[in-house]
Amino acid sequence: MPLLTTTTGIVGLPVATNPVDAARWETTRQLVRLLEGDWEEDLRSFMQDHVDASRLASWGPPNQALNLFKSLVLQLACIYDEEPALSNAALDEEGEAFVSRLGIWPRLQQHCIYVVGAYESAVRVEYSADAPDGIELRLVTADHIETESSPGVPALPRLVREARLRTIGRESKWCWDVFDLRGDPPSYRVVTADSRALDVTAEVLGDETASGPYPWVDAGEPYLPWVVYHAIDNGRMWSAGRWHELVQGTLAIALLWTFWMHAVKEASWDQKYAIDLVLQGLQSKGTGTAQRSKVTVDPTALLMFRSREGRGTVGSIGASLDPLAMAQAIIAYQQVVAMHLGVSVSDVTTTASPQSGIAISLSRDGLRKMQRRMFPQFRRGDQALLDIVAKVQANFAPPSMPRLPVGGWSVAHRALPLSREELDAALDRNLKLIEAGVRSRVDLLMEIEPGISREAALEKLKQVRAEEAALASPATPATPATPTSTPLKPAAAGVAAPLPAGVAPTKIALTSTDIATIVTVDEARASQGLPGIGGADGALTVSEYQAKHASVVAAAANAAAGGVST
Repeated sequence: MPLLTTTTGIVGLPVATNPVDAARWETTRQLVRLLEGDWEEDLRSFMQDHVDASRLASWGPPNQALNLFKSLVLQLACIYDEEPALSNAALDEEGEAFVSRLGIWPRLQQHCIYVVGAYESAVRVEYSADAPDGIELRLVTADHIETESSPGVPALPRLVREARLRTIGRESKWCWDVFDLRGDPPSYRVVTADSRALDVTAEVLGDETASGPYPWVDAGEPYLPWVVYHAIDNGRMWSAGRWHELVQGTLAIALLWTFWMHAVKEASWDQKYAIDLVLQGLQSKGTGTAQRSKVTVDPTALLMFRSREGRGTVGSIGASLDPLAMAQAIIAYQQVVAMHLGVSVSDVTTTASPQSGIAISLSRDGLRKMQRRMFPQFRRGDQALLDIVAKVQANFAPPSMPRLPVGGWSVAHRALPLSREELDAALDRNLKLIEAGVRSRVDLLMEIEPGISREAALEKLKQVRAEEAALASPATPATPATPTSTPLKPAAAGVAAPLPAGVAPTKIALTSTDIATIVTVDEARASQGLPGIGGADGALTVSEYQAKHASVVAAAANAAAGGVST
């Protein structure tokens, strides 16, 4: 089998065993190189295809300051920015703690980058006594895997072949880990990835594993300890080439910024020239290829020229280009390329300053739209992964380890939360709709908490209402005393008659006008932290006081409004 050297420096990475997978691997490897920042050779090759070699030699090194593909993928790979809500009716507290210790969600954050960037990527679930709690989730990109599927279900693999670097004796060799469910019985082998295809299962895994039965079995049925995630569901196993336009655009944009940098350095100023003149006072500076002639200049200095033929000319040629205008044109092209993501123009923003103008970002609302497209695929992948973890644990873990349930998993991914500005706008809009009777508070909660289901939102609102009611209810009153039959004494003038024992006063809603008729001036001033005025006026109610001094109050109000007393 032919071998090749990759740009990442790994020698001997095997070529796929068939032309279709070989082409898919090559495409995927370019995507992975872009994601991992190892794309200089890709850019050089692209530039050589588009620019004459003599021109290209003067441009300097390729400008990799903007990797548009990686920038957009990192923004889109936000499925696990908020930890998903996990539930299973058969999961106890010990199991919950076990899942938490596994660190599944942090590991899947990196995995999500590969899935979104290459449209597929896989997780191999392994049991290892050296791993925390025995379970290791190994990320395997799609350029290391071949699969064969059932003819009727192309997305359901029956064979997985992984290219994996193994240690055999004292030597590291590329091998194929082959998981095959097509035969009866199923098999697992490790063979060398060369033309000999030697079976080295015993050397790698030990004689017991090599001679034993296929170990991954649940309820009598063999399974693959693999989960392949898909960014989209197209009914096929692989979707190589999905990012072709964006990759080509990324390379073209890097070429343009490389030329822009060259133009800024070499052609962004007026070029001075002299005809039939020799500049006096030149000094030789530098050595070898850096040797040059130089003269010191200053605003107060006078440059001396010597004419060769009695007459000479000094002039200048304007700059060959406007760097700002060229940068704006490149930025406009970037926005056009970004449209291939399937987001609207309003969701793509570009920084305006020339210094950081090459940055493109997607709005949070645009990211949430893309999240909603990918949630179903990642939900299926996560639920399948938890099932495989539970099965591998049951097959290999010691009895003392907590057991996870097989089946019954529910994973709810959470969309990006609203920003403060988005939350304020949503509240204002929805409160008006609720007041108009065309929307409910359930709709409001679902908007300000993206990802929550209608049922969960309704339950949360019921809980909020119950808690608010509990906080608002008064403490349980003491058992009232048995009222006596003693007749009430008439109240003195100006004094409220006392209520019978055990009878609570009735709370009456009063307007500010009502209050002014029963609160005295001194009481009102005291409520505002002011001293009373005393005397007969202080004992008057506010309304009585205003009536008594109506002319004075009117004059004060007129003066406060800017009027003139007459």
